[in-house]
Amino acid sequence: MAIQVPDGEAARRVLRTLRFDAMVLDIKMPRLDGVSLLVDLSNPPPVVVVSAYPFDGEAHQHAERIVSHLTKPVAPEHLLDAVAFATRKAKHT
Repeated sequence: MAIQVPDGEAARRVLRTLRFDAMVLDIKMPRLDGVSLLVDLSNPPPVVVVSAYPFDGEAHQHAERIVSHLTKPVAPEHLLDAVAFATRKAKHT
């Protein structure tokens, strides 16, 4: 199942009620940024970060939860490969 949400707050609500094998996350999102979302979740699925912003600062503190970081623009096949990797990782944890 794949679900798309409009902002970080909506993502938090969904992730509190449903479990996923992987999550694609942007660092800069409306209402709640990606780093704050990671901090707030106690047991997030493996994360693929897709962002135009550098992967640094506070995001590095949560690197163990992030399995891939892709810089926008992202080729669709690279995103699919990263999500497949994250999904495989979820099945082995």
